[in-house]
Amino acid sequence: MNSSEFLERIKNGGYSFSLEDEPEILALNNEELSYYFVLNVKGANIKEHEKIVINSNDPGINYRFAKNILGSSALDLGEVIIKYGDPEINFLYARDIEGADILGHGLAIIFSKNLYWNYEYARCIPMADVLAHGQVIIDSGNLGMNYLFAKNVKGADVLKHGDVILKSENVKWNYEFARDVVGADVEAHMNILDGYVDLIQEINKKLFKKT
Repeated sequence: MNSSEFLERIKNGGYSFSLEDEPEILALNNEELSYYFVLNVKGANIKEHEKIVINSNDPGINYRFAKNILGSSALDLGEVIIKYGDPEINFLYARDIEGADILGHGLAIIFSKNLYWNYEYARCIPMADVLAHGQVIIDSGNLGMNYLFAKNVKGADVLKHGDVILKSENVKWNYEFARDVVGADVEAHMNILDGYVDLIQEINKKLFKKT
């Protein structure tokens, strides 16, 4: 059978692999077939099938192989993910795969300059380079993301994120940063709010009444 025929039978539940099929499966050099074979056949040659998966350069199948195949190489499979560069799958790989190259996947996300995934990586991944991910947020000048990063990411450079907010002179974000972020330079942020104190007090009264 060719690769397509094998895969069609597998999807329809009409084929069960045995170890005797391995030479034929390896000869077909198909990453999906190799993945299904190793997943279902005890004693399969993991390293040989892993080579086929890695050489496919397909980030999805490399992620699944690393996640579901005991004895696979997290670093070798992860290198495909890092080179691919997509921030979401780098985040998922670092989060889900034991032994993943945390700094390598983090660099892929930093180079992407994607604000959301830099925030999520720094917030959720132990051993992430928080300051490097935070610098992407700082350089972007995005007020909401600087607020969230400083508020929610342990080890964030609060004063640098606060400087972005201060330089914007945006009343809303200066107020919320001073109110919500531990370690904020409250006095500096409040100086931006001169002339708006009465308005803020009135808003707080309304919010208090609602609660």
